[in-house]
Amino acid sequence: MVTSIRAAGVGVTLRRPVKKRTHVQPYLWLVPAFALLAFVVGYPILQNIILSFTTASGGVNSFVGFAQYAALLKDPVFYQSILLTIYWTVGVTALQFFLGAVAALAADRNTWFIRRVRTILIIPWVLPGVVVANIWVVFYNDNGLINTVLTAIGLPTQQAWLADSNTAMIAVIVAAAWKGFPFYFLLLLAGLQSVPEETREAAKLDGAGSFQTLIRVVLPQMRAIVVTSLVLGVIATSNYFDGIYLMTGGGPNSATLTLPIFVYNTAFSNFDFAKASALSVIILLLVLVPVIVRLIAGRKRVRF
Repeated sequence: MVTSIRAAGVGVTLRRPVKKRTHVQPYLWLVPAFALLAFVVGYPILQNIILSFTTASGGVNSFVGFAQYAALLKDPVFYQSILLTIYWTVGVTALQFFLGAVAALAADRNTWFIRRVRTILIIPWVLPGVVVANIWVVFYNDNGLINTVLTAIGLPTQQAWLADSNTAMIAVIVAAAWKGFPFYFLLLLAGLQSVPEETREAAKLDGAGSFQTLIRVVLPQMRAIVVTSLVLGVIATSNYFDGIYLMTGGGPNSATLTLPIFVYNTAFSNFDFAKASALSVIILLLVLVPVIVRLIAGRKRVRF
């Protein structure tokens, strides 16, 4: 609202603050979606948390407090699974990010060859996990592609990659990296193409080389994309189940027994659902760590 006051030939215009109207209707349209999400996601999580404080006895679940968690803290397999999960998550994330970054940098050049190849790079990501696991099981067979190539280059070997506890984890990490690197490829390529070309040209005019331009000009503008992709990648990788289970089942000798595999074996092999629920709650808490760190870093604008 505008009010005009004129005194001694001087015009003064006063503006009264306009109250900001809150529209409730858009939020009401979101209520069904949030209600469905709470039922599909929130309810199972709540039930899982409740089950983790019980134990089955005679077909009846009895409340035992933190007994399941206390038992897990005394279980050496639990700590082994945590270490293997960290090893798996760091290895897969690092390799996926490296391959995705290399592919994104190559695709950003936009040459004739790259324009026709970059669509093919997405194929591993869109393939079902069952298909990818079976492909790599064939590759790792005694007479599979891996041993055939090693023999062809003068390294005769009949290594049982998935049956050897020394190589099983490395083998599944390579398979998972091949399947998941297109995720980083797409995000990093989008980040590279969002950087204005003028900033790159200005850096080159100032005498910066291609590597200096990438490190000092391009990457700082992609910081949010890089951090967000890493957080999402860590969450997805730490919960990855199907590829490891189909390729090794957690073996041999528990060499690939990550926490998701440990949960599955505890629930559906040992039929200890209360213990499996406690493990699931611990995984949930561990997954929340990178999310909370990302939120805090975003609010404080911490530079990574």
